[in-house]
Amino acid sequence: MLNNMLNVTTDNKKSITQNIPQRSLLSAETARASGVTAGQKASRRDRKKVALTFPADAKHMHEFAIGFGQGVCAFSMKKNAEPVTVAVVKKHYDVFAAAALGIVKARQLVMAPANLATPIRLRDEIEHLANGASEFKSRVHKLTDENFTFTIGRSSENTPKLMTVVYRGNPDSDKVDVGLALKGCTFDSGGINMKPSASVGKMKKDMGASAVGIGLLQWLQIAKPKVNVLLGFSFAENAVSSTAMRTGDIYPFKDASVEITNTDAEGRLLLADAMLAMSKHGGTPKNLIAVGTLTALGKSAFGARYIPSWKQDAQVDCAMEKAGRDSGDAIWSMPLHDGFYEAIKSSRVADYVNSTSGCGAASGVAAVFLHEMAKQCYGEDVQNFTMLDISSSAMGGDGVRNYAGDAVHPQDASGKSLNLLIHRILQEAK
Repeated sequence: MLNNMLNVTTDNKKSITQNIPQRSLLSAETARASGVTAGQKASRRDRKKVALTFPADAKHMHEFAIGFGQGVCAFSMKKNAEPVTVAVVKKHYDVFAAAALGIVKARQLVMAPANLATPIRLRDEIEHLANGASEFKSRVHKLTDENFTFTIGRSSENTPKLMTVVYRGNPDSDKVDVGLALKGCTFDSGGINMKPSASVGKMKKDMGASAVGIGLLQWLQIAKPKVNVLLGFSFAENAVSSTAMRTGDIYPFKDASVEITNTDAEGRLLLADAMLAMSKHGGTPKNLIAVGTLTALGKSAFGARYIPSWKQDAQVDCAMEKAGRDSGDAIWSMPLHDGFYEAIKSSRVADYVNSTSGCGAASGVAAVFLHEMAKQCYGEDVQNFTMLDISSSAMGGDGVRNYAGDAVHPQDASGKSLNLLIHRILQEAK
């Protein structure tokens, strides 16, 4: 377990008081930006125990806490590194702690080096959170050589892991309101299709989606919304070795087969495995969302401000776009294009290819590939499928900014997209 860099308590003894005025909470946007500033200020203090005081009728506490968690230092291995301890009154504790601790956890895991954030340690993080509340039930799935997670991860000494977690906040219903498949590539060399040295330095952050998922578990544990959520995590390191997956390899997936045409398109394979594990819980989620750091091309088209979102139908688009506006994690929605379906079925020897070179549109191809894999898992009637490509928002640096508009350091992580998923889940809460 990594050391926590943020503690939240109701005990304000020996704390430095920091007053948050009403003007800092006038809107969700203002509250998020004010939270970032307060978090940065708390991290710079010599005495890192701060008591936050709010107006009696304070609004937008969740958004302030999200910003605060984005502003504090989330990860450090320096010998003099100290966590920030924040005291808030009991009235605000659950809302503040859930959001702030959730986003700090997500940022911490993205920033941690690959030798610490291994598949086994990420499994331990999940089980630690799942064991902390009766609403959770976690499961580690057995891997075989027919699992993409295994075939990718066998190239490394770090054992791959495939997990699911069920959060049942609405015990009156057996249905899953939101299903989240989360990519967890703990380091991505590109495999046989090796990445250039200019980009490989950030590839410890290729598990950004699973880090957001673990941050979401932290939020669910404290916030306890009345909604049922199923999360699938696929953890593997994509290394280069004599046992690495090769181009031209063919693997079965349910009743279909997939030809590997690019070993650096491993993220969509991990997400397919996550959905396969999720399908073993029975029933189709009302909303199925695949989240991954999939392509850098989304950033070229939309910059770091927008999260590319590929949707199955207009109704999903409306819900996710509203969540994007409310959360401050703006999305840019696009449809699943018919031509891309033809492209991923272009293999002469298998039902699908995992990547194409002829049509470009790498993010769009990943989306239709995952939609096809979702239909393999849940049947042709799978509804409300969405893919989020969070590469530009999860990895930090190069124009990524926090909610205060400050540039994020290249080695930092913003935690953006966690608040988007929180708002999307709350839309389904009873």
